[in-house]
Amino acid sequence: MRFYEFEAKTLLGKQGVPLARNGTANTPDDAARLAGEIGGPVVLKSQVLSGGRMKAGGIKFADTPDEASAAAAEILKLEINGQLPRNVLVEAKANVAHEYYAGVIFDALAKRPLLIFSDMGGIDIEEVAESHPEHISRTHLSSLLPLSDYKVKEAIAALGVTGADLTGLIPIVTRLVRTFLQYGLTLAEINPLAKLDNGRFMCLEFSAAWAPIRPLYNLFSFTVIPRLGAWVARNPEAYGYLVESIRRFPDQRQFKALLEQAGFAGVWYRNLSFGIVAIHTGVRPN
Repeated sequence: MRFYEFEAKTLLGKQGVPLARNGTANTPDDAARLAGEIGGPVVLKSQVLSGGRMKAGGIKFADTPDEASAAAAEILKLEINGQLPRNVLVEAKANVAHEYYAGVIFDALAKRPLLIFSDMGGIDIEEVAESHPEHISRTHLSSLLPLSDYKVKEAIAALGVTGADLTGLIPIVTRLVRTFLQYGLTLAEINPLAKLDNGRFMCLEFSAAWAPIRPLYNLFSFTVIPRLGAWVARNPEAYGYLVESIRRFPDQRQFKALLEQAGFAGVWYRNLSFGIVAIHTGVRPN
């Protein structure tokens, strides 16, 4: 199960991670009111459970409440990958000096959480892993022992981050990991984690996902599994079936065909390029 961005940021905000001032708008008038309360330029984001919002026109900028109202009116009627928005997230626009990436997923092979950090944020982490692997650090964490700030520091410093940036990033990334562990998430991803022009750090985008079946948490990083979870719940032998299927059919195309034979339409993969694969069902974003 994926969270809408405004829901995911609520989880992160409870841990004390700095967020831009924001609110959700159900109507253009709501957006104008929020823009007036925030003061200054704002960003309006379509709240859909899909990628490709920027390319589809689901993210717009406004300098005034009137512009925010007009932008919200367009976004609220915009369908993205077959989805109409639940609402519009209105946020204060940040002045960004540099963008980082920080994410936590569950490594099914090591059976431990994996912290992924990059000094190249604002773009897909898969693209960074493929084109600039030297800009990614990967650090396994314990799901049993207390989280150590030093472990987080090692992950960030591995890319040569030092000084004020290192000091500012450690508490935010630590709180990201705690959010992942506290809520039993399968994915917790800040992209971008921004350094502002005033030297402060802030989460600008946050994605989170959760798997309702605990054994699946120990098997994969699932992001969209509305039918797969129900199938496992109805069939006790399904967990062993999945494990055996993966062991026998490590090739993704073969396993895709296997799932489709079981009735799961539109199976596709998000290969994270370092041994972790997220399985999705449904429409693949552009």
